[in-house]
Amino acid sequence: FIPKEKLGFVLLTNVTATPLQQESMHLVWENLLTKEDNKQPQKAGDQHAYKDYIGDYIANFASFKNVAFTFSVKDGKAYINVPGQMNYELKAPDKNGMMVFAITDTISVSFDRNKKGKVTALRMHQNGFDFELQRKGVPIIAEVPTEQFKPYLGIYQSKLFKGNLQVKVQNKRLAIDVPKQMVFELTLPDEKGFRHFRIKSQMRVTFDKNENNQITAINVFKGDKKIDTAQRN
Repeated sequence: FIPKEKLGFVLLTNVTATPLQQESMHLVWENLLTKEDNKQPQKAGDQHAYKDYIGDYIANFASFKNVAFTFSVKDGKAYINVPGQMNYELKAPDKNGMMVFAITDTISVSFDRNKKGKVTALRMHQNGFDFELQRKGVPIIAEVPTEQFKPYLGIYQSKLFKGNLQVKVQNKRLAIDVPKQMVFELTLPDEKGFRHFRIKSQMRVTFDKNENNQITAINVFKGDKKIDTAQRN
């Protein structure tokens, strides 16, 4: 609301996660209050430079379950189509390869390549989260043999999350299924034994073992602070 200008707006959405939830205010005020002659045209990128990225990328986060985001190019401009939302225009990549959403500078995308230079995944960066979308048709290469994850698999009772955490294998990676949230894939352990959430590295876990080398619990950390210990059932 802007009472002085007698302006207000309401946003209705039927999806759980959308950039518009946070950025709609900026969009509306900019378009209602900014004179058109003050707006600078978006410079088009090099269409040839985008050719490696064109295609579908599979999303498995928030409300998205095996849903394809499509990267495309039209008239020299790049777009990412988010199903159920809209086809978002992207600005030309910066020196680090980041493509910022044209409607907001708080969301951007980048791309992963393998050792041969082939694009394997799209990353969407938003609010400190790093959403990884594997390219359709490109298999995920296991970082270690998945048999190594077997001792960790199972159900863990969590007080923080008020339910059972399930440790499982997803996309050939060790992962934690948090009730009413999503499956969080983990990195391999760092030098201190922390396995970080791939989607948000500030969140990390360690596993406790007993004298028989059996996994007994998961310790959940936010930064350096332990916030939960989930005992294995």
